[in-house]
Amino acid sequence: MNETSENQLKKAQEAIAVVPLSEEHSISLLMRRFFNILLFLSQEMGDIEIYKTPLSKLIDLAEYGSTNLEAVKDALRKMTTTIVEWNDVLDDKGRIRWGVSALLSHAEIIRDKKYAFVEWSFSPAIKRLLL
Repeated sequence: MNETSENQLKKAQEAIAVVPLSEEHSISLLMRRFFNILLFLSQEMGDIEIYKTPLSKLIDLAEYGSTNLEAVKDALRKMTTTIVEWNDVLDDKGRIRWGVSALLSHAEIIRDKKYAFVEWSFSPAIKRLLL
């Protein structure tokens, strides 16, 4: 995703405290690109339950130069099973929080004869930290 003044991902300070729980749950470069783009698009769409974008937009923004849809599915699949942890995050009431969650609560690719879309959602805890 090219960095321009109008296309910048705003990551909360708390997002830096979100890290994979173990080596088993490591985040690949493709996963990181897709996650950052999904986060960016979510910030644009606001606080809704399920987000949706054209699959082509996700692929274009990620500068993913392949037609291998299985790799896209695999990255989305892994984001729903990658457990991340945050530690010593200060909430709006001055409390220190620790927690764990999957990066994405769900991901789905929906295709018809003309279009393909990606839907995704975050767990409430991740959404609170990242959006």
